[in-house]
Order: sequence, then C-alpha cells, then structure tokens
Amino acid sequence: MRTIKFRAWDNKHNEWFLDFSVWLSGDIVYNGLNLVLNPEIIILEQFTGLTDKNGKEIYEGDVVKIEASYKGTYKGDWIVSFSECSFKITSYKGFQYNLKPHMINGTLCKVIGNIHENPELL
Repeated sequence: MRTIKFRAWDNKHNEWFLDFSVWLSGDIVYNGLNLVLNPEIIILEQFTGLTDKNGKEIYEGDVVKIEASYKGTYKGDWIVSFSECSFKITSYKGFQYNLKPHMINGTLCKVIGNIHENPELL
C-alpha cells in the first residue's frame, strides 16, 4: 500500500508548504492559515510512493538522474509528472514512460532537484 502525501510549492513566495491539510473545497490549511489552492500560485505535488537510492522521497516535479538501467533505456535525467492517471518520467528530449518501481528500485536513481528550485536542470 502506497502512502498518499503531498507537498505544495508557493510561486508567490518561492517556498515549500510541507505540513498542511487539503480540504475538499480546494483550500489548503497551513500554519492555521486558510490558503486558496490557486494553481498559478500554489502548486500541489503528490508523492510517488518511491524513494531514490539515498532514501529521499520522489514527488511530482522532481528531477531524477537514473545512472544505470536495463540496456540504457532509462539512463539520464528525467522529470517526474502525473498525467493520464499515472506517474510518468519525461526526458529533456520528450521521451515519456510510465514510472514503475523497477525503474527506480533496480537502478541507481537519485533526486537531483526539482522544477521550481532548479529550473536550470530543465
């Protein structure tokens, strides 16, 4: 069973919200404040249920480096995203694969940043 967790990036203040509640109304409660979940300001990202080789949790928006894989298929830097009801990894060349545990667990995978704090990785 996969743990369902989220993190939220605040585009306005360039900071993470890591300990918050999400309400069905679409609001986020953070440090006692009620913040409206506006996708232009607050970006909600889900935990994939996977960790990298160092035990770091992998979320949507993370950039991961896969250092080895079966026949080099997945080797390189990938962006983690969620679309079409599944987590995906996308290369800078536009190749996209469904993210499967064997891609991470059977390789040397490391989170090297994320799309918000490290735009140079894109």
